[in-house]
Amino acid sequence: MKAYEVDLMLDPPEIVRTIALPSPAYGFSIRNNNLYSSALGSPVVRVNLKDETKTTMNAPGNYGIGVDQNGIAWYGGSGLQRCDFDQGGNCQNVGGGGMSGVAVDGFGQVWACSGNTVYKFANNGTMLGTVNVPNSYGIAIGHDNDPRVIGYYDAYKIAAGAEGAPPGAVTTYSTAHFGGAKPFNYTYTDFTGFAAQNISVKKGEWTAVYDSNDISAEWTKLLANKEPEGKIPVGTTITYHARAADTEAELLNMPWVEVADEVISDFVGGRFLEVRARLVIETDNVMESPVLSDICAMKI
Repeated sequence: MKAYEVDLMLDPPEIVRTIALPSPAYGFSIRNNNLYSSALGSPVVRVNLKDETKTTMNAPGNYGIGVDQNGIAWYGGSGLQRCDFDQGGNCQNVGGGGMSGVAVDGFGQVWACSGNTVYKFANNGTMLGTVNVPNSYGIAIGHDNDPRVIGYYDAYKIAAGAEGAPPGAVTTYSTAHFGGAKPFNYTYTDFTGFAAQNISVKKGEWTAVYDSNDISAEWTKLLANKEPEGKIPVGTTITYHARAADTEAELLNMPWVEVADEVISDFVGGRFLEVRARLVIETDNVMESPVLSDICAMKI
């Protein structure tokens, strides 16, 4: 049972410190000079990173973790657990159901996921309200102080509401690839997008702009993967879209048009052609990526 400090500035990264823990670690959070860990029901831990002294507390069913500006740790578990390590002992259950992800916003308010419900608590532990978010699992606070939630099959944004007020409306965002089936999002600890785009939704995107020097160009077909290096294994796809304009700056304002069976399905005209290819692994157990080798655009 250990925690590792890794220096990511080294090439390759190296472990520069190892800290023995009294409980198995499931997740970590750092605030000031303290490291906090959750432990899947075992005692939770705070480690002083200066002298490595350790304090444990009891937080039944602990899972997700967030730490506020006062150094109070909040754990999802059998209800939301408020843990003041300076006092020690048992954490305070402030209410709610079984909880997973936890986050603290810019006002010190605490947000926690519990199945189809997201809770909002004041920093003193008072419940401010709930909002329905299907299959909510993980939560993080955005730059605008609005919570972002990852569910099993979609992602969501919650309007935080005023400080001390209930949460507002929920906006749903699909985590599926373009036009594809929804994946199972087991990425509740990751809000950088790496896991979502490389594990839950295995996709990549390639774009290129071509200058035809022909203002009257009308683009009709898009041929791709004619070279032997190109491949689309079973369980993978490559889809294409195109748009055109008379200047590169105007491309951003033009809609993407689908390419179906090498034919650009609607009128695309202009000197500059932009092509987008999306490469997707659709089947969970497929580990081989499609390969885009070449693209050829045709005009009249």
